[in-house]
Amino acid sequence: MKAYMTNGTLKYLDHISKQHPNVDLFIMHNVYTSLAYYEVKQEISLFHQARVYDVFLSIGELQEHGFISMRHIPLTDDGKPIFEDEWKKKIDMLHTHKELYAYRILKPTHGNTYIVCMQWKDEQSFREWETSNLSNEHVTTNFRAGNAFTTTYSMVDWEALEIEQNE
Repeated sequence: MKAYMTNGTLKYLDHISKQHPNVDLFIMHNVYTSLAYYEVKQEISLFHQARVYDVFLSIGELQEHGFISMRHIPLTDDGKPIFEDEWKKKIDMLHTHKELYAYRILKPTHGNTYIVCMQWKDEQSFREWETSNLSNEHVTTNFRAGNAFTTTYSMVDWEALEIEQNE
């Protein structure tokens, strides 16, 4: 399965979503940017400037609500299979988190930065995970090709945005 994502304004990403009603396009945002994400079995991009990934591991179904954390982890070529093996071993423990809706390991089709994408019930659930021993900070430390970083988003609540704009 392939995963596609791109950044843009909410208005632009909403326009793409409306042009493709048969695609489960998930739109999320934070104070800096908005991002659209979808998964599909065949290679087909709805975006002019897409980042493309293979979905290496997948748990759960993405929801229209919740909080998204994306851990970007650049790896050396030697570190990629070690990273993949380490995360395969973690699947069972991830099923125990009721607040975790969906989980994806995204393997880049170009480049060396994997993404550990997790969709949580809310930000507090993510923060509790982040401070626990289950954090991915210890993973493949010797095989990183640069500094890892996390981006976080909230799923867009279109009704709340509409109310906010009308006030």
